[in-house]
Amino acid sequence: TMAKSDPLRVHIYVPQGYSTQIKTGDKVGITLTEIPGKIFEGSIARTAGAIDTLTRTLQVVVDLPNPNGELLPGAYVQVAVKANGSGTGALTIPSNALLFRPEGTRVAIVNDGKVHLQPVVIGRELGVDVELASGVKAQDKLIINPSDSLSEGDAVSVIVPKDAKPAGSNTVPKGKAS
Repeated sequence: TMAKSDPLRVHIYVPQGYSTQIKTGDKVGITLTEIPGKIFEGSIARTAGAIDTLTRTLQVVVDLPNPNGELLPGAYVQVAVKANGSGTGALTIPSNALLFRPEGTRVAIVNDGKVHLQPVVIGRELGVDVELASGVKAQDKLIINPSDSLSEGDAVSVIVPKDAKPAGSNTVPKGKAS
């Protein structure tokens, strides 16, 4: 059996939610458990061009230069693909800012000392954070951990912590309502 070891071809399967962010030529970082701390750089050579209907993933082929033969064909590696966000300018907020009401998902926005329950559409769940497809602007002030008893028009005062992210970042600044 013969194997070409330079370059190596690494086959990965990218979840459908990230498939639109995959572009031929994009760089990826590849690590191997047996060589801790070393990151090998590869690039996306091609994709299947279609989502697999059974797994809802996109097959991607990464070319990985291996001039010194450090990596062996058939080895398991970890591939880090840099996601460029959704490309829609979507904002990421903590999931504990969401209110689930009978009329739909809401966030509590503070405007002029009053609460407004704004409808939102969740784009992607990212663990402790969620990416919103619509409903919130970067300059909106959200209430984190809002009480279930919070109602439209309730009076609140905002205390912004010193470590809040500046406006224009892709994460909504966090504050406390009292």
